[in-house]
Amino acid sequence: MKNNSWTPVSSGLFPDDMEDVQVTYIGYNDHEPHCDAFAYRHDGDWYWSLDEGEVRVKITAWKLTVNLIRNHCSYSELIIKILSRLKMQ
Repeated sequence: MKNNSWTPVSSGLFPDDMEDVQVTYIGYNDHEPHCDAFAYRHDGDWYWSLDEGEVRVKITAWKLTVNLIRNHCSYSELIIKILSRLKMQ
């Protein structure tokens, strides 16, 4: 079973290449930490999962995603599934 806690980037531990993870990053304009995005690494660089654009802010930590997220092939499908589950609550 994989660990599902936050891993600081400073630890030198990173997810597998191309594995989507939730990330904590420092906002470009407000310089505050945010943990509302997903990204993946490829050849040592971070890319946003949403649009595959290169990350240009500092990522400070990452966390493996839950099975609900890992089992989806597209970000939009994930959002639809999450929103429908929230409506049921």
